[in-house]
Amino acid sequence: MQKTREEKADELRMLTDFVTRFAADHTPENGLPQSDLGLWPQIAEMGLIGLALPEASGGAELGAEGLAAVAQALGSVALPVDFACGAALAASLLCEAQKSNPDVAPLLEGFLTGELRIGIAGHLATSAQGIKSANLPELTGNGLALNKQQVLGVREPEKLLCLVQQDGGVALCLVSAEKAQFRQLSMIDGRMMSEITADIAPADIQVLLSGADAQQRMEACAADILIAVAADSLGAMDNLYRQTLDYMRMRKQFGKALGSFQTIQFRLVDMSVALDEAKALVEAAAEAQDNGAEDARALTLAAWVQTLWSARHIAQEAVQLHGGIGMTEECAISPLVKRLLVNEHSFGQAEAYMAAYRQLAA
Repeated sequence: MQKTREEKADELRMLTDFVTRFAADHTPENGLPQSDLGLWPQIAEMGLIGLALPEASGGAELGAEGLAAVAQALGSVALPVDFACGAALAASLLCEAQKSNPDVAPLLEGFLTGELRIGIAGHLATSAQGIKSANLPELTGNGLALNKQQVLGVREPEKLLCLVQQDGGVALCLVSAEKAQFRQLSMIDGRMMSEITADIAPADIQVLLSGADAQQRMEACAADILIAVAADSLGAMDNLYRQTLDYMRMRKQFGKALGSFQTIQFRLVDMSVALDEAKALVEAAAEAQDNGAEDARALTLAAWVQTLWSARHIAQEAVQLHGGIGMTEECAISPLVKRLLVNEHSFGQAEAYMAAYRQLAA
């Protein structure tokens, strides 16, 4: 039975409150380790991995709006979990593959319960721009050669979702990575990524999605997940703005709070407007996705581009208005600024998505 708008709104409010408390309880200030290995089992137990999926696939059927609510709460405290790739994108791709490949069902079930750790090849994160097959590794009869392939999502994955060239087209493969050697890297915001270099034997490769429409289906999945990344950045931007506003009220110069000076007030208003612009587009895109609107893809690309523009402006203003302390690691805004930079670096800059948007409009 389909949920009414009011029922979904109530669920989203409860979900937001619940995840906000969870994120706040797992920040370094509470003495808890910043480790995604310790957090992923709890995220799976709470049912957040399959949040957007249909109930028939083991999800909660809360769609893009549910993903956005979770991602925003995690991003607001810069929790070191790559929810967009490690949960949302992997679940979306497996669910899409299951439609034409029933053998994927046990994999999806194991992933949703947290029993199976699945990583995401870096080129999947940016595939909403349009997949360029020439840049992908080629799947042959001898297997698959991966050379310094970037891996996002969970650390130390057992399986890896990877795009490959196959028979002149593009395919989605699941690679067994248990025997592979990973080089663990820490991104500047504390989230983990890996590099894998390995020759994968044919027996360790399972083709999940292929055929004439495979590329279009995978690009659509990646575009949908941009909402979660944009919401993650939105959470970080909102916290940056609030912290900067509080600092301007507290910090004094010439016997007055900095926030009392008109020039500072103008800059704070510009930050607020930039935040509202991103928020409005992210919410509109999430609602359009869940309603199956024709302009959902265009709104998603527009939301991501606006999020990038707003994030740059808010991050720069936050650092400048905090003064010298804003440039230091010890400043409370530091992890939030880094979060925004990593999101942009991992999922792509505005120019590529503007080009994809123009193609849709053509």
